[in-house]
Amino acid sequence: MKNHLKSLIFLTATVTLTIAAGLFAQERDAVQGYVEFPIRIDTVWVSGNDKTRDEVITREIPFTLPAELSLEDVQLIQNRVSNLFLFNRVMVTVVNDGLRNILNIEVAEIYYIYPVPVLFRHDRTWDRISYGFQLAHINFRGRGEYLSVGGWGGFNPAFYVRYSNPWVTKARYTLGLSFYWRKNRNPLVETLDPEPETLSAERADFYENEYSGFTVDGRQLAFGLSLGKRLSHYTRINANLDIRRIRFDEDVPAAFSEYIGYHTYPRAELELRDDRRDLFEYPRQGHYLQWVITRSGFTADQNRYWRLHLDHRKYFRIQEHFSLGVRNLTTLTSDEPNLSDWTFLGYGERVRGYYFDRDNGQNRMLNSVEARISLLPVRYFSWKNAPFLHRYFQQLKYGMSLALFADSGTLWGIRYHLEEEDLIRSNPPLALRNFFSGYGFGIHLHLPYVYLMRFEQAWSDQGDGQFIIEAEVAF
Repeated sequence: MKNHLKSLIFLTATVTLTIAAGLFAQERDAVQGYVEFPIRIDTVWVSGNDKTRDEVITREIPFTLPAELSLEDVQLIQNRVSNLFLFNRVMVTVVNDGLRNILNIEVAEIYYIYPVPVLFRHDRTWDRISYGFQLAHINFRGRGEYLSVGGWGGFNPAFYVRYSNPWVTKARYTLGLSFYWRKNRNPLVETLDPEPETLSAERADFYENEYSGFTVDGRQLAFGLSLGKRLSHYTRINANLDIRRIRFDEDVPAAFSEYIGYHTYPRAELELRDDRRDLFEYPRQGHYLQWVITRSGFTADQNRYWRLHLDHRKYFRIQEHFSLGVRNLTTLTSDEPNLSDWTFLGYGERVRGYYFDRDNGQNRMLNSVEARISLLPVRYFSWKNAPFLHRYFQQLKYGMSLALFADSGTLWGIRYHLEEEDLIRSNPPLALRNFFSGYGFGIHLHLPYVYLMRFEQAWSDQGDGQFIIEAEVAF
């Protein structure tokens, strides 16, 4: 643990000294201009968008111009354009041409097309690496549409095609299409005994022979369709349908023998989302609400059940450089789900302090609180002598924040685990004694393109420490 703390101190000092050296031209991100607010804005100009259409930017303005805007309104517009994730930097100024007050939105575009090798982690785990190739266009036709095709080997080999359109026609519909084939490991069996390295030699042999052989839950062929409607600039509804055709391997434990062969799993979802976060990449103010109700299975020969997914997040800006975020995530399932559709902790959702532990359950709850303190507010630098793709090395962000956090989560309802050589189907209740909790602190680096890297030291409620390296904000 001491080595991990030393690493954090070293990292902080290195970044600070690099910034202080001033190797690049740097600027603060701010709404510029000597303007007294509120001010009447008559029209809008957009510049710097060589590839992106003007309407992709202007449709993010939640006001009908001309209108009287406050400084907070102008900052809101800047944040909404930044949340498109199409630009390295967004700058908003107010200028006057002698007749009108003009809102000038200047953007620095990122590199949109990625014909690159694929190398990434599954389940936020470093020992689950996949490698391959993909061609992705995150601003297809200059309309903010996403189109990608690719495939990979390694962990969970796959081939996929995805397309999404965030704004279809003036009626503000959304559209998503996906197709994929993949050979997928089933995470349920991995959670049956969370710490196989602690087993005796006899139990380790049993676990290896009986359960670790069941590492592939099948070859999945799936199609997905999503249709949505923007009710406002903040609120949307989506209807999602996906159909998966899965062939399960024959080397399954006896308890799961009913899954051998081909199975079709249809699933329909209805989603409501209200997103009023200031900046998606690192929220400090606002809220996020997501409600999803899912129906899996429709015929008598299919496993039929309902699932309710509730995600609530609230962010409070206490001071300019200090904010507090809280989150509650709850997943409720009406009956035992399909083998490939279980709820977990230890994969996409984790408790820091028990970050590498995995467990399964019918229902899930995760609570988090995190304080975020700006040590170095986001600034920008430009590599003026970049040897190639010069325009994509301009206005690159950097910054640093300190985070203090605590997480607490639990799983209840139907749960599978091993006792000796028996597979046990238990039903633990929702109770305080069944929560796993952790806390800690971290250094968060704000970076171009990847947006955020987190270096965190966490402790469990049992006092065990662990060091975490992760990309993207926790919530």
